[in-house]
Amino acid sequence: AVAEEVRKIQDDVESVAAEERKRAAEDAARRQAVADQVADEAIRRDAAKDEGHRKKAAELRARMDKILEEEAEQERRATKLAAKVAAAAADRLQLDETTAALEQRTRQFEEAAELEL
Repeated sequence: AVAEEVRKIQDDVESVAAEERKRAAEDAARRQAVADQVADEAIRRDAAKDEGHRKKAAELRARMDKILEEEAEQERRATKLAAKVAAAAADRLQLDETTAALEQRTRQFEEAAELEL
């Protein structure tokens, strides 16, 4: 029962983490698409204009790459947090199980002591 509860908690945590990763990936894809459009448009204009536009397109792409790197780091942190939450839940369940066992053992000792009297 404890193992099943731990699995349920881990499944819930993994589900939340998966949703967060999915959302981050979708956001990243949208941002990348926008960045690609902006960069492509800038590149088209660059063909007819000066070097300044090319630099701007490169800057935009570099900024988007930085955003994507930050999102990847957020995803890594979310995954680590999910693992820590699952471990804490497992520890809590283990603690509850140990406490229940100690309480039962205490009752057994008390009953044995009463019988000896």
